[in-house]
Amino acid sequence: MTKNSKVIPTELTSGKGFDFEDLVGAWLTSYMISSAHFIPHESTLIKAIHFQAGNSGWFFDDVIVEFGDGKQDFKLALSVKSNKQFTSQKAPDDLVEDIWKQFLTENMLFNSKCDYLGIVTAPLSGAAKTSLNSLLTKSHYLPEGDLQNQVDTAKLAKNVCSLHRSFNYPTTLVGTANKLNLNTDKVLKRFKAYQCDFYDQTSTSEAQSITNIKSILVDPSASNATEVFEKICTLVKRFRVNGGVITSQIATSYIAKDIQLKTAPEFARDLEKLKAYSISSMNRVESTIGNQISLLRAEDVNEISNSISSANVSVVLGDSGSGKSALVKRFALSQKNTVWFESSLFEYNSLHEVENNAFQLKNPWVDIAAEIASKYKILVIDAVDRLWMPNYFSTLGEFLEPILSGNTSLKIVITCQSFHWQRVQRELLKIGNAIATANTVSLSDIGKTDIAILKDQFPQFTKLLVTESVSKFLLRPKVLDLFSKVSPLSFSKKNPWRSEVELINWYWDSEISSSTHGAMKERFLIKLSKLQAENLVNATQITLFEVPELSVLEELERSQICYRKKGKIYFAHDIYSDWFKQRTLVDEIASNPSFLDSCIKNPQWHRAISLFGSELVQGEHTTSEWENVIKSALTSKNLLLVDLLLEAIIHSSNSCGLLLRHWEFLTANRADLLNRFFKRFLYVATKPNKKTMALAKHFNVSELDASLLNRTPIWLMWPSVLTLIIEKQDELIELSPKNTIDICKLWVTNTQKDYFYREGRRTRTYNKPKLIVSL
Repeated sequence: MTKNSKVIPTELTSGKGFDFEDLVGAWLTSYMISSAHFIPHESTLIKAIHFQAGNSGWFFDDVIVEFGDGKQDFKLALSVKSNKQFTSQKAPDDLVEDIWKQFLTENMLFNSKCDYLGIVTAPLSGAAKTSLNSLLTKSHYLPEGDLQNQVDTAKLAKNVCSLHRSFNYPTTLVGTANKLNLNTDKVLKRFKAYQCDFYDQTSTSEAQSITNIKSILVDPSASNATEVFEKICTLVKRFRVNGGVITSQIATSYIAKDIQLKTAPEFARDLEKLKAYSISSMNRVESTIGNQISLLRAEDVNEISNSISSANVSVVLGDSGSGKSALVKRFALSQKNTVWFESSLFEYNSLHEVENNAFQLKNPWVDIAAEIASKYKILVIDAVDRLWMPNYFSTLGEFLEPILSGNTSLKIVITCQSFHWQRVQRELLKIGNAIATANTVSLSDIGKTDIAILKDQFPQFTKLLVTESVSKFLLRPKVLDLFSKVSPLSFSKKNPWRSEVELINWYWDSEISSSTHGAMKERFLIKLSKLQAENLVNATQITLFEVPELSVLEELERSQICYRKKGKIYFAHDIYSDWFKQRTLVDEIASNPSFLDSCIKNPQWHRAISLFGSELVQGEHTTSEWENVIKSALTSKNLLLVDLLLEAIIHSSNSCGLLLRHWEFLTANRADLLNRFFKRFLYVATKPNKKTMALAKHFNVSELDASLLNRTPIWLMWPSVLTLIIEKQDELIELSPKNTIDICKLWVTNTQKDYFYREGRRTRTYNKPKLIVSL
């Protein structure tokens, strides 16, 4: 054993492989996560710890400790040495030289007015410790120049005077210290020295770390605290060797996977606000039909559960009103620890605005996120399709970044309309957000068992659910809930409806126009729809309405069509937003046909335009009207409008029948429109391939570009188009060979040999099943 060797406590480091720098990093981290003050005369707390920062221009580059509270931010740059370094009369030459170099090269990294330089060493000898502490204490309290005078006049102890002189400007440097008005007293005021005794048998540094850690543990036992300290050492080692940065959120998320943590006192009020908001948001999600029954939907519940269990991020897709939020709520309640946020929260241009305006938080979200990750199992972002502006997606990305980048067990669940998922994906891919390539769960149709329960509980459904085509658009929980509250006597002999648009028209006429103050409600809802679309928001300021217009708002709230929050008006469900925009579109076009062209660039109108196209294409006596609108759009080169009108067929329950009805129109001019329809189908009816996206990320290829390659079918959209291909195979080989083959190849590539429309599969309906393979 050498003269300077120390006995390392076996209970701390045996077999762990921790270096002195790891232990020092863990010591600093214990102050950060416990919100303990590290520098006694500074009230600001540690917010981040950077390791190995030499490439950034620091001379003190082992550890950069970042302090901040948004008002007073500064840094402490540390050199970490496992030996003693100082004598009672002298500082090490290389340390002094680095101090002056850092001052002489002051830049954006180092600010001599607020930042500190320092060193962490092994414990000093008694004389060296006394001399150094005396010098640094006097340099802190005495005015600049007074300490130099006391040294010059020998009013201080000889050791202290010698130690002070050892900090003088080195003769090895040729610089401009005088020109910069630098002197030894000024330098010493920005210097700190720390001693850590981790290699002593009884370590006070370890004891202080354990004390700090105990303050954040639900079970503050010594064994728990020691386990956490060792976990922090492991975390520090990983980040140190890679030149990383540890924040409180990263550290607490890592610890919380195994150890239960307390809520930091400064975060308690903010967490209560978020909890109250979450409860309020979840309570607005209706999870029963007619306040009486909940549908079983066992297959969907099981699929959602499996996705959440197997992936960090899951996206639940479905039509408007299909029960996405209700099913996620059911699962979330079974897990208890869930925090729920509505997407309208992110209708701001920055996360800072969300913190201040939406949540009114005292602390930055990046700090609170660590608490959220440690206390909750699931974080839900409901109805992400309601975000319309690119800036809003960026804000959502900022919000999720500390969760996605942290080492946490928190699961993120997103709900989104299937119709809008492609648009949402594009926006998320632009900001490189992981949600864009997350697991997706597409909700299935309501099963026979649930339909039987509905008919038994609500007699009106026996009359309504008579055909498969009606069931396609009526069998959605939100729609069922609406009609469960309507008397069976309200339905005429003309029911059931043949399309969703006919359903919308009936609801508008009977439940809005014919109700009390119907005309005023019509005007209010149309104005609210237009304001939402014009401003690309879901929340509309109440001050944008005249006082007389607001007279019907309370009635609409009682009917659960609208609700108010913090001076803003919202639709209670996106199905109302879609339906009423469709009605607004119809009314406006009747008096101003050019209104359709003005809406096309606004994505809030796209679902309404698709519904409008559905009304035109399915009308029995208006076959030419849908075609005429497309002809007009082609003349004006409004190709997006053409695509949305064609897309109306894709979302129809009878795609094959509609394509056959308009076959002559679609196949004219070398089948230009049919080819356009097929290309649209290949995008709308597919989703990004997970393996392709993973490869793109691995090889640093644009995820936006990769999302267009090797896409995967969205199964429910394909049967009608495959049926058409089988029925019109001979013509399609001539009219649209490439698109037809692409569709067939995609189906074959993504299905098993015995799947529908594949060779060897025989069904009663399709008498030429080998076509898909032969093409």
